[in-house]
Amino acid sequence: MSTARKPGEKCGTCRFFAVRNQAEIELARIAKDESECRPGEWVFEGKRNVGCHGGPVKGMCLKWKERQAASPAMLSTQWCPLWESGGAVIRQAGGSPNKPEEDRKGGMVVSLLLGAVVLGPALLGDWLERR
Repeated sequence: MSTARKPGEKCGTCRFFAVRNQAEIELARIAKDESECRPGEWVFEGKRNVGCHGGPVKGMCLKWKERQAASPAMLSTQWCPLWESGGAVIRQAGGSPNKPEEDRKGGMVVSLLLGAVVLGPALLGDWLERR
């Protein structure tokens, strides 16, 4: 893949960019890459002066390990070589941001079972002492 990119190919318009809500999705889609900004430029069609990069919008790149980043968190105004069209998505609440949804569900089941194994005997012993 070439490192050259077309204007607008930032992680906010990438299918791997995830944000918290629908408003952030819209902002991530229209916010320009910081390299395309001019000082004092407005976004939201001039209705609100929030700076060219829209605030900025902070989200996560779902393929952050593949782009060799220290963490999944990033700004929509940044660009990464994994860019693919598709637009930002709303991330799921809970779980690790770098695992697919199926992996998180399995992890929750394991966590619940381990919690029951560890806490169960302690709670049973406490209950028996109170009787």
